[in-house]
Amino acid sequence: MNNDVTDEIDFNNDYMMLVDAGLSFNSPYPLVLHGERKVDIIISFDWSDRGEDTYWPFEELEKAEQWAKERRVPFPDLTTRLQEIKEDWEKGIYEEVYIFRGQSAPTIVHFVMINKSFRRVEDASSDFDILPEYKTLRFGYSEKEFLKFSKLVRHNVIQNRNFFILFSGEG
Repeated sequence: MNNDVTDEIDFNNDYMMLVDAGLSFNSPYPLVLHGERKVDIIISFDWSDRGEDTYWPFEELEKAEQWAKERRVPFPDLTTRLQEIKEDWEKGIYEEVYIFRGQSAPTIVHFVMINKSFRRVEDASSDFDILPEYKTLRFGYSEKEFLKFSKLVRHNVIQNRNFFILFSGEG
């Protein structure tokens, strides 16, 4: 097996091995980070199964950063910002969305799968833990479960819409 980390395809080979981004890491960054796309901002919804709502939600983003470094693809340096976030996270202080900026790299608006403000502003049905109910390898949900989760996601985006308004004014 060839351990070359490039994305070039050799059409002369009899076999080709492809890896779904969800197996390499559970975020679709390779699909949007091709240089030809000239991406300025990535809106990321990381709904990876962490086991518990309180577990660290940036593991897949860290894997995406490593993937980008190995391929010399522009990506924000997460080290300092994630260290600051981790210190807060360990104290139980966390947000629904985080912003990562980099020099000559796309800005990442990263939504994590948590139920923070939604559980306080909606009715009693909004006060729920996402994990372990909503899992990566659970493929079927009832209409009620789907609507509950989609209302949460909608709320989190609307609640944090100012981040998008800020970016629309940047040239």
